[in-house]
Amino acid sequence: SFAGYNSPRIFTYPFTDPSIFWNVHWAEVLMIILTTAFCTGLIFFLLSKLLTTHAAFLGSLLVALDPFFIANSRIIQMDALLAAFMVVSFLAALVFTKTSHRGYLVVSGIFAGLSLLTKINGAVILPAVGFVLLIANGHKATPLRWKIASIAVFGALSAAIFFILYPAMWVQPVLTIKNLIYGITSRGLTEGGESMGDVFFWGRVLDNP
Repeated sequence: SFAGYNSPRIFTYPFTDPSIFWNVHWAEVLMIILTTAFCTGLIFFLLSKLLTTHAAFLGSLLVALDPFFIANSRIIQMDALLAAFMVVSFLAALVFTKTSHRGYLVVSGIFAGLSLLTKINGAVILPAVGFVLLIANGHKATPLRWKIASIAVFGALSAAIFFILYPAMWVQPVLTIKNLIYGITSRGLTEGGESMGDVFFWGRVLDNP
């Protein structure tokens, strides 16, 4: 809520005043909490298609009570959202291979796109799901052409979500992709990366992870 802030500068220079940030912080965190909770419910639903109801409930309960999810969903931090989106995408792909219901493939593609939008390392879900779709046979042997078609649909949906919900792609798609690649291959590999200092990586403190 912007109650109490009548100055038009808030709309010209949003969130430059720390007091404004903390006044709306609860609303930003609430959206993360609600989204993570919604994904936890989806995880239970998808697991129930793969396991017994009791096993699905236990699995989703462990996710809901995991310290990582509880901690990261209480702050403006994208890791909990990324993990939730990726798990939903992967489980939906598994359910699709078991049931051949296209709706689950659609869900998998949508959440893979959301993973990409949340953090760029969410791109790992693309080859992971693609591999599952390629090797899975479900109840009977699946023709290779159907596997390739499923992978193509999954990839197209992921790309569509990425494009639709990323406004920079509307105006300068080539430059946006170049900047993302630069961030991964160049800036992310420079000394210290964005932090410009030592970071803890794979059990060691490094200046160039």
